Formats: sequence, structure tokens, C-alpha cells
Amino acid sequence: MCAKRRHYHHRGRGHSKKPKTGRQILQSELESRGWSVEMRKQLLPPAGRVNVPDGKGGAISERFWWERDVLATESSDQFRTMLTQELQKKKRRERQMQEFLRRMEQLSPTSAPKEEYPLARGMKRQFYLHVGPTNSGKTYDALERLKTAESGVYLGPLRLLALEIYDRFRAEDIPCSMVTGEEAFIDEEAGITACTIEMMDSTKLYDVAVIDEAQMLSDPFRGHNWTKAILGVAADEIHVCLAPEAEDLVLRMIEECGDMVQVIYHERKTPLTFRPGRFHLKDVCPGDALIVFSRRSVLELAAELDGMKIRASVIYGDLPPASRREQVRRFMEGETQVVVSTDAIGMGMNLAIQRVIFVESRKFDGVEYRLLKPSEIKQIAGRAGRFGIFDEGIVMAMQDADVIRAGLNATVEPITTAYLGFPEILMNMESSLRRIMTDWSQTETAGFYQKMDVGEILTLHDALATADRVTFGVLDKQTLYRMITCSVNIKNEAMVAQWISYCGEYLRSMELTPPEMCQSQDLRKLETEYRCLDLYFQFGRRMGRHYDYEYLTRRRRELEDAIDEQLQRGKRRYAKRCTMCGGILPYGSRQKLCKACFEKVYGVGVLR
Repeated sequence: MCAKRRHYHHRGRGHSKKPKTGRQILQSELESRGWSVEMRKQLLPPAGRVNVPDGKGGAISERFWWERDVLATESSDQFRTMLTQELQKKKRRERQMQEFLRRMEQLSPTSAPKEEYPLARGMKRQFYLHVGPTNSGKTYDALERLKTAESGVYLGPLRLLALEIYDRFRAEDIPCSMVTGEEAFIDEEAGITACTIEMMDSTKLYDVAVIDEAQMLSDPFRGHNWTKAILGVAADEIHVCLAPEAEDLVLRMIEECGDMVQVIYHERKTPLTFRPGRFHLKDVCPGDALIVFSRRSVLELAAELDGMKIRASVIYGDLPPASRREQVRRFMEGETQVVVSTDAIGMGMNLAIQRVIFVESRKFDGVEYRLLKPSEIKQIAGRAGRFGIFDEGIVMAMQDADVIRAGLNATVEPITTAYLGFPEILMNMESSLRRIMTDWSQTETAGFYQKMDVGEILTLHDALATADRVTFGVLDKQTLYRMITCSVNIKNEAMVAQWISYCGEYLRSMELTPPEMCQSQDLRKLETEYRCLDLYFQFGRRMGRHYDYEYLTRRRRELEDAIDEQLQRGKRRYAKRCTMCGGILPYGSRQKLCKACFEKVYGVGVLR
């Protein structure tokens, strides 16, 4: 008997159940004929899909419509009317963009980003570029010079690093202040301030400035802060610490400013060696750093080690700075034997680590789940073999060892893009803030500059407009811009809700209400309240509203203690467990049952 053939075909609205014949028109063809998305939705039935070669040996899937349907629709009066409207809309948009560019030119006579910083342009600045890999002493040398300055500023990527500089200088009896978006410790006698890069003030004069991790100017979300610092910090002497791949780009920026520059190359202090062979958890030694790429993985792996009687410090991005510092202290003083960390360990954390083990080799970067890039592998692996403690740094892997080894040996491609921030002078234009920011983001840039990603800022803009129309409707553009550029994790619903509440309180009161206290001992909820306390401080300071500093300080300490307690005594609750017996499953297990329970249910020898 012959097998019946099945015919798969598109069954859209108004179509026969029989397969159609005739040419398939791709979505890209419709666009070239003037069809807009709205026209396709209204005038054509749902599209099918067709595979089209992408020129790279694979295929891309595109939507298609049948030619006879398209031609029949294009002859209708409704299509011609909508097409005319679309063409008129396109012409209006082109005129608006031309007017925007003309007005932008009037407000900012030159398109050169360097001209946004008149104080720096009036100086002849001396740059020193400290170029080298991790563990090469480049930041150490720059800070040694900052210590001798009467006035100076450290500009770094992390609040934790600013706190570390602040503590280090004060321990050496060097007066120092600290300013980040979440907290500030001001010493009126201090001439030196340790800041996160976002807090740079281009209107202040310094003798010496240190810009750390400058290769981050290529980050589409935060990179504009490093661009601003290099172009705009008003200091006679500027020390820039950066990875080798950013050297050429930063040199071009400095040369465009007409400043002087000297390059100082730093070599790694200890050799870095890759050890072949697959690493197993039973091979863990005191002093190891095990690297994974999510908070959940950190806690699960730490729980697994705890079951093996191996005490671990944990480090990940959402951990409050004081808690992270406490985890580091415990490791450095021998209270814990190993560190389990995300890539947060790769930037500025000086730990006594000899071996870095990549337990995972893939990470989710906000867009896709992908293999690590060579630059990321080098940054993390470089933490192995701290100078003065070890003679060698060792790198190993639990999986994809070839990827890790290749990344260590690869030459990192030079960075070619520096990101620009939104120029606030454009808010003087007669248009809505959303339209101005959208138009600005769509204009072309010259040379090696690109516009920052304004997506998250506009997400907050739209969230406020939807949630609190009364507040939104009376805010001027400058005030609204200060609000929507607060540091808010848009994926944290509680934090976004807190921010919207503060935007409403801004018009009703001079006092901000502290976040609701967490009544749970759940680690995630404790961390969320801590983030909301950061927002409480940040919003009040940025928007000129009162906050209870004593309560803020006290509650932060209570949360830090609660989080430390969870991390010290409650790790095992975060282990992945068998759904039948509750026993701890091995780290990385994809099974829901332990081996014993699996064999009870399915029989001995089935589980591999």
C-alpha cells in the first residue's frame, strides 16, 4: 500500500483549502511596492513563510503573500487611498527630520562631540594611557599618581570599585570623598573624590583624573559615559587605564581634542597558563574561582560545594556592594575556601586566586545565549595568579575547553566605536522629549561615533506616561529627562513601580516615602528592597526631594546582615532538588529526579 502524501499549504482568511498556484511575493517585495505594515494587516490575509537563502550557506525565513491576491488588492480604491496617505506621511516625516537637523545645527553650531565641553576645550590636557591586560598594574600606577594630587577624581565602572578606592585612600590617611548614584560620603577637607563614571562633573577643575576600564566606551548602554569623560573631564593630567584593543580609538579621540598624550605599556605580572583536560568539581582546591553566568547558577553551584563540605564566597551583579565586600573579606581571610562568581569578578576585583575555572562557557547577554567572546575570556581569566602571592595564573574549563583556550590565545579585534550620550541642549527644541530623542537616535554620526541606545530610557518614558498621566502631563522636558535617566532596572517590576510612585510624589510632596519593608527572608526579595533603597536615595538626590538618611543607612545595614545570613547559612536551600525525595541533584543536572528515584520509577540502568 502506498503511503498517502500530505500537502502542507497556507490557509489564510478567504483562501481555498486547496494549495494555491502562482508566484510568492516576499515581504521585502511588498515594501518596495509601497506597502506599509498597517496596509498589510488591513488589506491582506495572514502570510505564510518561505525559506530564502541568506548568502551564508543557511536560510532565513520570510513571510510571503500570493501574487494574485496582491495584484487584485492593488487595483482597489482602498489600496490607492491608503498608499497616498502613506506617501504623504513619509514626506511629512522627511520634512520633520530635515527641520530637526536644521534646528539641531542652530542649537549646537558644530556637530563635533568634543565641543560640548568648553571648559576642557579651553585647556591643554596631558593624557597618559596605561595600556595592558588584567593583572598588569596599570590601575595601581595611575592611583599612585592620584594619591599625590591636591585635587583629583577617580572615575570607575562600579560602585564597588569607587568604594574600594575610598577605603584604600582613607586607610592611608589621604582625605577622600565618594560619590555614586546610590550613595555619597563627603569629606569637606578632601581634594580627591572616587566616583562611578556616571557621576563625572565636566564643570569642575582637577589636577589629576583617573579614568578606569576605558575600553567600555564601546558599550551601547553605558559607553557614552567613558566618551564624555575622555572628551570632557577638566583636568591638567589624565590617566586612562584600558585594554590594548581600545588604544587606537582613544588615541584618535585625544588627538581630535588637540591634547598631548603619552602611552605607557604594562605587561602582565605573572604568566597565565591554560591547563588542558576537563575539570571536575571533585578537583576543587582552596583558592579557586569558579565562573558561571547567572545568579541562579552561582547559588546552585555554591550549594553543591556546601554539600561537599567546601565553603564558598559568592559574587554576582545584584549582590549589594557591602555584601559583596563581605564575601571577598571572608575569602581573603580564609573563612571560605573558594569563590563562585559571575563575570562580575572580571572587573577590578583583586582576589588571591591562583586558578580560574570556567564552569560555564556561555552567557545570556540580554539578546541571545552565546559563547563567550575572547575579550570576555581574557578579562575573567586574567584574575588568576595575583602578583605577589602566586608565581603563575592557571585557567581551566569544565566544558568547551577549546573555546576557552582559543579565547586566551586570540588577538582581540580593535574597538572601532565610541558611543555618544544624548545632548541635553536639544531639549530646547519645540517638540516632545520622546520625538526629540527618537529623531536624535536616528540621525547619522560622523567618524567612529555612534549614538547610545535610548531604548531603556524611552521604556521608562512610556511607562510613566501610561501609569501616571496627571504627573506626566505637567512635567517640563528637563525635569522629565532627569526622571527617565534615573538608574532603574526595567526588568525589575518592583523597582519600576517604586520609580513611578516617586515621579508622582515629586509634584505632591517634598518628602519621599521609603520603600515598603520586606517581611520575607527570601534572598531575591531582600535584594530587591535593597535596590529600591538605592532608588530612594538616588531619586531624592537627583530630583531635590528629602529622604530619611538615618533610616536609609539603618535599613541598608539590616538588609546587608539578612543577605549575609542567607548566603552564609542558607545556601543549600538554593540547590536543585529531586522532585520525589528532595535530595540535592548534582550541579548542572537536567533531570528532575535523582538516580535512585529515577531507577525506582523507570527501572535500573535506564538513567545515563
